[in-house]
Amino acid sequence: MKFFISLVVGIFSLFLGTAQAQGIERTYKQSKGITVTMTRHSDRDVHSDGQVDLLTAWGNRISRTSPAPVLFSPHNGQLPEAPFQVGQKWQHVYEVKVGTAAPYKRTRNCEVKQQAPVTVGTFTYDQSWQVVCINQRESRDLPMHEVAWYTGERIIISYTESWGGTSPGSFTSELVAPPQVSSR
Repeated sequence: MKFFISLVVGIFSLFLGTAQAQGIERTYKQSKGITVTMTRHSDRDVHSDGQVDLLTAWGNRISRTSPAPVLFSPHNGQLPEAPFQVGQKWQHVYEVKVGTAAPYKRTRNCEVKQQAPVTVGTFTYDQSWQVVCINQRESRDLPMHEVAWYTGERIIISYTESWGGTSPGSFTSELVAPPQVSSR
């Protein structure tokens, strides 16, 4: 189960791969009431649970340390360059290697569906963009469906991932409060 949670959170981190300012702290409430805080440092995001994401200069994920380390390759194309535009589409073909398991290929087809205000808790983000992706693992029948809302600065506001098959399920994550400059 830890392996699966690590993989889901790793895929969620693909959506977080943006060029965000250093020292920005974001706190997310995730499925099953788990709360995770991530702080951006020049080439990495440090999570409150001890995991670390290594990043490219543009903020795309290279790898994640966790109980089963995750490697994403290539680590480009997770998101297009800003600003988002409604109707914008892109494809990201990449390989995932979790721990010592054999790598597998995934293809994400994404589209910016709309721009609209989004309210999470008591906060409303007026300039928000909805990105919808179909993420297909090679040799699997059913893809994952991903829906994310971003601020204009490309900080994720909310994210939902769902999948079917023999073990259907979902994963959600929502920003708890507006991002803050870290005091660490």
